[in-house]
Amino acid sequence: MKKTMTACVALLAGAFAMPAMAEYPEGPIKVIVPFATGGMSDSVARVFQKAFVDHDLLPEPLTIINMDGGGATIGSRAVKDAEPDGQTIMLMHLALLSAEALGVSDYGAEAFEPIAQTGSSCLILATEKDKPYQNLEDLFAAAREKPGELTEAVNIGAVVHIASLILADPAGVEFRYVQSGGGAKRIQDLIGGHVETAMFSTAEFKSFEELGIRGLALLDEERDPAFPDIPTAAEQGYDVTFCVDNWWFAPAGTAPEKVAVLADALEAAMATDDVKAAFEERTMSPTFMRGDEFEAHIEAVSGGIDKAAAKAK
Repeated sequence: MKKTMTACVALLAGAFAMPAMAEYPEGPIKVIVPFATGGMSDSVARVFQKAFVDHDLLPEPLTIINMDGGGATIGSRAVKDAEPDGQTIMLMHLALLSAEALGVSDYGAEAFEPIAQTGSSCLILATEKDKPYQNLEDLFAAAREKPGELTEAVNIGAVVHIASLILADPAGVEFRYVQSGGGAKRIQDLIGGHVETAMFSTAEFKSFEELGIRGLALLDEERDPAFPDIPTAAEQGYDVTFCVDNWWFAPAGTAPEKVAVLADALEAAMATDDVKAAFEERTMSPTFMRGDEFEAHIEAVSGGIDKAAAKAK
């Protein structure tokens, strides 16, 4: 009788026990890139998409979904509002912070669970080769003669907008910012003669250079070996650096265990020769962060963005 009672208790305990977490991921993971195809973020997402499959880093593949528009807020809002089940994530950068700082959106990094940072790329201010500007001083001299008239293609509220504001501030010049979009749209406006200048990541600049553009300044601490003829802004008398990190986020409330699975896979991908080669080809720094280090970095970047945005208001 005692054995029978014990068996019954065991069966009841099993029946009412909490079910084990289902195997994750349960299907393809949607990676929303809040920009058009052809830009830096899209390119990076596809590098990891391939690495995950080639190296069997997750049992399910990544599905890239480009959701351009609204200064990257259309895509980021879709992720913010998605179920926090780990099946929808986002590859973003500090446009998430600048959109909030400039009032384009009403949320920032706090609306997401940070997964990891995978590399970064600094920006280059470029012009079309037929334009008369050979360097920053040529451009700034023209801007001083016509305050607020020289046009620059940007994505309002995004990183290229913030970077231009930061660069223009010590020069005491003003540009007229034209809403364009991601890198693929900005290059169309630039080579089409619709604007005087545009900002690009080093990866974008490399892919667009053959279309006939000239780099006026690299916003990094020293020259990039991939572009030895492009001087830094600091060399030209303007101590400005601006680099863009690749940030992966999940919706707020996503289970830490799932965030860890994703971070592990991204970290493993970063260690592969394929991803290392892809980053080198795109002239990107292969830095990796996760956990407390990553969160602290986001907070530090946010402080700088807030200061820059305050000058724009």
